[in-house]
Amino acid sequence: MKPNKFVVTIASIVIMMCLWSCMIVISPDTIFGASDSFYRRGDDIFDDDLNFALIKPYYVTAMPEGFPDKKNFNQYVWKVNLQGGPNSKVGWYSSICCDIKIAVENDLIFVYAPDQKPVDPDLNQEIYYWFVINPGDSEESGFSDQAKFDEYLKNNHLDEPKWQDPSDLHDKFNMTGCLDWYPDCRKIPPVFRFPPSLFETY
Repeated sequence: MKPNKFVVTIASIVIMMCLWSCMIVISPDTIFGASDSFYRRGDDIFDDDLNFALIKPYYVTAMPEGFPDKKNFNQYVWKVNLQGGPNSKVGWYSSICCDIKIAVENDLIFVYAPDQKPVDPDLNQEIYYWFVINPGDSEESGFSDQAKFDEYLKNNHLDEPKWQDPSDLHDKFNMTGCLDWYPDCRKIPPVFRFPPSLFETY
């Protein structure tokens, strides 16, 4: 009896995948993810599963909802830490949180934060809802209304950012080890990926 061609083909594919997988498992940390360790799990910044890189040196981290007054460890919110410095134009801001949207395009980081509130209302601090970060020169800009933000985009020949939810980006990073803008990044093969639900702690 001649062997079934379909069965032989499937068996061959399975064997090849097993052999290929064994070779990859030898040193996954040096194969998967970006060539720059800043973007990989295991860097000092990413000592838990609730952080992921944007563009070096900027990254996103999660903190308990209500932090620091009331910590709700059953629900987390996302924030982007700012660097400050002479090129920062966002005044009193040291980070951007909590119900935020993010886009990384044209080597720039865009953040939309519709629920910003002043730290001290008595100081008449200007509130920004749109942020643009240029990691190349650490320039951090904030915009208090849509018209000013749109003017910045127009003057710099930029399209409206394609906003993404940090939770979706976090899941993609956990699944693949990469995000679209990571430099020289090798994605985790599907055979080694785990469902996002296994990483959900927020």
